[in-house]
Formats: sequence, C-alpha cells, structure tokens
Amino acid sequence: MARESGVTTLLAGDGGDELFAATSVTRLTNVSRCISTSRRGSARASSSRSPPCSRKMRVVSVCLVATSTGEHSSATPYFFLHLLLSTPPEEVFEPDLLSAVPPETWLNVAEEHFGSAVAEDDLNRLLYLDVKMTLADNDLRKVLGTAEIAGVRARFPLLDYKLAELSGCVPTELKMRGFENDSSSKKP
Repeated sequence: MARESGVTTLLAGDGGDELFAATSVTRLTNVSRCISTSRRGSARASSSRSPPCSRKMRVVSVCLVATSTGEHSSATPYFFLHLLLSTPPEEVFEPDLLSAVPPETWLNVAEEHFGSAVAEDDLNRLLYLDVKMTLADNDLRKVLGTAEIAGVRARFPLLDYKLAELSGCVPTELKMRGFENDSSSKKP
C-alpha cells in the first residue's frame, strides 16, 4: 500500500522496546529476579510442584530455579522463553549434532554479549543482549526483508546511536518498576 501510494521509505518502530525495557522477555526475567531475590528459600520448594498450565508461569518457575540455585548465569533466564532451553535437547536434536555442538556451549555468544555490556546493572545488560541478538539477528532482518519484497526501504529512527546511548543512561528504576515497565502503567 505504501509503495502504491508513492511512499518509498517507511519508518519502523523497532528498537524502542529493546532500549527502554518494554519487551515481554525483559518483563518475565525481571519477575523471576524479583521473586527469586525475595524468596530464595521458597523458590526451590515451589519449583518442584507443577505450576499452573500457563506457559508464562512455567517460564517463571524455570527462571526461579535457575536464578535461585545459581545454576545459570544472569543471561540465561532470557532464553527460557525460547525452544533452545525450554525443551530437552535430546527431544529436538540428533545425538550426533549434540555431541558436535554440546548444549553447554549454546549460550556462549549470549554470555559474551551480556558480559561485555557497558552497564551498571543486569537489566541494562539484558537490554544490550536484546539489541545484539533479538534485533540484529532476528527482527531487523525480517523488517528489512519484508520491506525489500514490498519495494520500499525501512529506516529505524529509534536505533539512532544518540538515542541508544541516552537509553543506557536512563536509570533502570525509570524503565521498570517491580513487575511492570513504566510504559505499561500509562493509560492512552
């Protein structure tokens, strides 16, 4: 429709969620951190019970176990929403692949991004990881590919480096409070 109307360049909103903590992955990770920090002892006990059928509750339960037991790094809960860690590898991959690429190496790149983020707290490290992996490896490719097929260009004003730098300076308590990001509490 844009091309047919003579529009050759579209502005995409990608980046805002990742820079200012509006993604559901960040929200769920924050939920798991808040709960596990306040209930380290009860997290282990409650994780052995079957959680309600909600997928989000299963994810939070797995994150609670990972965070409370110290079994995983801070970047790992980010991936519990993905097939990568939410399903036993042997149910998805052949043994030959698993021996060539062992599951314990799957998060090496993510851990490197998380560890190399110039940030003072884990939320900003997770947002950096989101920018490096979700945006760069997934979202931007889809938007650019779709735009190209449609015969238009896509530009990403929210990914301007000055705005990205500014988002890194915004205190995390202004991005997310408890279980909700700041934008979720505003009424239209």
